[in-house]
Amino acid sequence: MHALSAPGDVPRVAVIVRSLDRAALAALAFALSLSPAVRAMHVNTGGETTRRIRERWRSYPDGIALEVLPTEDRLTAALHDPGLVIVVPTVVSGPRLLYPIANWMSLRDARRWRAHARAVVTLPYAA
Repeated sequence: MHALSAPGDVPRVAVIVRSLDRAALAALAFALSLSPAVRAMHVNTGGETTRRIRERWRSYPDGIALEVLPTEDRLTAALHDPGLVIVVPTVVSGPRLLYPIANWMSLRDARRWRAHARAVVTLPYAA
């Protein structure tokens, strides 16, 4: 029986960071458990959110690079890599019925990116 990947084949992992909250930090920790080749990607909103993420990012000593992309289209183009594993953080709220509503944007994007990457992982974080 052959292994699915060659020994020493380290996957590249991208974590989508919409905001720097506990769900995103859990996704980054999960990504580091998969591979040392992790990068975080954020779409520049041109506002306070991007500024706060950049400021807070400097205080984390994990060595993960933050890429701030100008548009959603540039993010999608950056994720067109057949060897890439994409981690999308989601939040699990009270009733389970609210999960798709609270995470509709992340789940929509994850579905769109599945055709272009090795794997797309939606990582739920229980708030």
